[in-house]
Amino acid sequence: MKQHRKLILGIVSTVVAVLLGRPAIGVGQESTAPNAEVRLLAAKVARLEAAVAKIAPPSPGAAAPPASGGMMGGMAGGGGGMMSMMGGGTAMPPTLLPSFPGTSLLYHVGATDFFLDHSERITLTAEQTARLSQVKQRAAAGRADAERKVEAAEQQLWELTASDQPDPAKIEAKVREVEKLRGDQRLAFIRSVGESAQVLTDEQRKAVAAIPSVEISPEEHAGHHPTGP
Repeated sequence: MKQHRKLILGIVSTVVAVLLGRPAIGVGQESTAPNAEVRLLAAKVARLEAAVAKIAPPSPGAAAPPASGGMMGGMAGGGGGMMSMMGGGTAMPPTLLPSFPGTSLLYHVGATDFFLDHSERITLTAEQTARLSQVKQRAAAGRADAERKVEAAEQQLWELTASDQPDPAKIEAKVREVEKLRGDQRLAFIRSVGESAQVLTDEQRKAVAAIPSVEISPEEHAGHHPTGP
């Protein structure tokens, strides 16, 4: 232990001297040139690593030390490993709805039947019709699943409010859960309409926007969006 302590003190003395730009006098050593000090430090570090390895060998599965000079190799590498871990990419932004500049109300028109009800007016191809039908089917399946979840949550809410000692915290949480389920389903439906609008060409979208009866009242628009009872 005394030898290890003496060795560590020598390393610390040399490192401090190198950082301060002064010659260092290690334990039992005379003043040396900077290059010699670096070589001496590397040798001491290697000896210290070997001594530590004998005292406490690495556990199975532990990461191996850097190949280029142990700790000195890591110091000389400029911290590239740590920087690479810290710079592991940025978070992806939330999913945005497709936008179609110059062709407003597309989401209103598509809410009625995913543009399938305007097939003749905008001359849908067979491939477009098939793709729009797939979007419609997925939206219907998502709506059915959401309605089952809302029904189950409503049943739980009914049981909570039927208690002779209703728990206001549980009731509030369940009400918020129900409304979140409904809101999530409505957002999913709107995204489905945006997906269907992407199936159309620019000319078809402009043709939809030019339909005279395209103006839909807020009441009619709300009626096309599934919001539950």
